Amino acid sequence: MTDTEDEVRLEIQEARREINLAVTKALIGAPKPVNEMTNHLAGTLGKGVRSLLLLYAAAGEDNLVPKDAVPLAAAIELFHMATLVHDDVIDDASVRRGMATVQNRFGKKHAVICGDYLLCLAASLIAPLQASYGKQEDYEEYKSLFPVFVSSIGRTCLGELRQLKNNRNTVLDVFEYLRIVSGKTAALFYVSALSGALCCRLSLKEAKRLARFGRYLGMVFQIVDDCKDFEMRENEAQKTVGKDIAEGVVTLPLIYAIKSSPELADLAKQAFLDTSYAEKLTKAVVFAGGTEKAHVLARRYAEKAERQLTGFPESKTRPLSMLLNKSLNSAGAF
Repeated sequence: MTDTEDEVRLEIQEARREINLAVTKALIGAPKPVNEMTNHLAGTLGKGVRSLLLLYAAAGEDNLVPKDAVPLAAAIELFHMATLVHDDVIDDASVRRGMATVQNRFGKKHAVICGDYLLCLAASLIAPLQASYGKQEDYEEYKSLFPVFVSSIGRTCLGELRQLKNNRNTVLDVFEYLRIVSGKTAALFYVSALSGALCCRLSLKEAKRLARFGRYLGMVFQIVDDCKDFEMRENEAQKTVGKDIAEGVVTLPLIYAIKSSPELADLAKQAFLDTSYAEKLTKAVVFAGGTEKAHVLARRYAEKAERQLTGFPESKTRPLSMLLNKSLNSAGAF
């Protein structure tokens, strides 16, 4: 990243188009052994909430972003796509974003290799980028953005492993659930916001505040997404609903429901073993107030996120607040 006056800057919508083009180009241009799978993924691009977070964090008061934000955001999207491909293998999911998953169409072994390849693609976009911030000693740890991404990948993997270790654990508590989410989901939101903030050369203090905003946004996003498994139909969620129950994943609505009605632990254990009990459990969780309480906690995280924006110009806070509110009230939007 250069620090020149003639640095190319893009409008948000133009940057989003370039990100989609960069991701699509990377997928379609993959070598032959993996090309059929990556071509399939090129038709399943999501709304890009993480890359949008990066762009909003990178935007100046003129609402323009440095061109270097494009490969950073494209890398974020490819990395996220890799985690989804792997997640679908673990969950045996058949639908993602309204289309067949890679593992469903091409097989589990092929999907794992495809996910690994996507990680390499993401790394190839990040590695050449240097965060050049002159001689500011505060930024020493961010001279290269690559270690920041590597650290986030590690936290994401640890979060996924903690979730796997707690499968079918009906005594999982709220604290451990939040620890899982802070890794498997919020870590990527954190690095998205941090990368954008560093890209537009905010002070280190400001960059870390936006990074915390990203982490809290990620917590909101995952909690609301977990509620969808109990509240929405599959065509609304654009993914396999009920998969958490089918895979024995214990999420916040279920934790709260069991805390309120301990007898639901036995029903959950039955549903984990026999999915014919899933609908009964879903209704019971909603009736016990599990999803309602989960939404309350999501709103608390949203309030924490909003507080991180204090002192930033309205041009920065308005789009970030809109993104936060959309995530909080999401109905399959992402």
